[in-house]
Amino acid sequence: MKVRWFGEPWPSTRARAPVCADDALQVEPPIGERCLGCGSVIEVDDRGVLVLANMDVDGAFLWVIEEAVVSVGAYHIDCIIDAVVPNVDGIERKPL
Repeated sequence: MKVRWFGEPWPSTRARAPVCADDALQVEPPIGERCLGCGSVIEVDDRGVLVLANMDVDGAFLWVIEEAVVSVGAYHIDCIIDAVVPNVDGIERKPL
């Protein structure tokens, strides 16, 4: 899966998450778009991933986070992690 990512690599430039290991897949932050997770505007220094979609033969979107034809939005990295990693009572996750 090829994920388009933006911002500085996380958690750091020396210890990169697999999603941001390939600089060729880094894109400019979609400045001014709203994050699909929190609704706030993506700013120049934000980090995250693009949510992309392909159209199926009936014209319906097939949602994926990989190389695709149409960008349908962006997530801050903390927002996408919050969306896929369940919150556990008593355990606080530190933001990236």
